[in-house]
Amino acid sequence: MDRIALDIMGLLPETSIGNTYILVIIDYFNKWTEALALPNQDAIAVASVLVEEISRRFGVPRQIHFDKGT
Repeated sequence: MDRIALDIMGLLPETSIGNTYILVIIDYFNKWTEALALPNQDAIAVASVLVEEISRRFGVPRQIHFDKGT
């Protein structure tokens, strides 16, 4: 993943483990899409998912596009 886009969906009904948002990650090149549950939409939650789920599997992307819905 060289260049990815991020978007957050929510506020959704709370899951049994406390998640209320979904982080959607799309690779610009091949359109690979991941959707990951988040407990909230703060920077720490998003960064944790990027490090633990994306960077460990695919490497660190060179560019991240994240406009928080603007």
